[in-house]
Amino acid sequence: MVYNAAHFSATPPAYFHDQLRDYSLNFARDKEAGTRLVISHYVSHAVTQAKAHFGLPNLVSFPEYHIGPEDIPNVGWIHGILDFAISSVVIEDNDSLGN
Repeated sequence: MVYNAAHFSATPPAYFHDQLRDYSLNFARDKEAGTRLVISHYVSHAVTQAKAHFGLPNLVSFPEYHIGPEDIPNVGWIHGILDFAISSVVIEDNDSLGN
């Protein structure tokens, strides 16, 4: 994966840094759960930006997603529980992303 600024650049919403400051000041990061809160803050905003930029309304993040074994080109074999996985999902009738 290569980042191409000419193709895509992201500007976080005005409240991004205020929220990040609140997380940083109010949650201890000496345990993995505290660190995941900060990471999920970035992931959440990245997913929101990707939904808008690429027109993917059903893009969601799954925390602690089990996968594998799977061979990913240029990465190799992975398996186990991923900290985060991001995917577009199919929404069935009368369902929503909140369910």
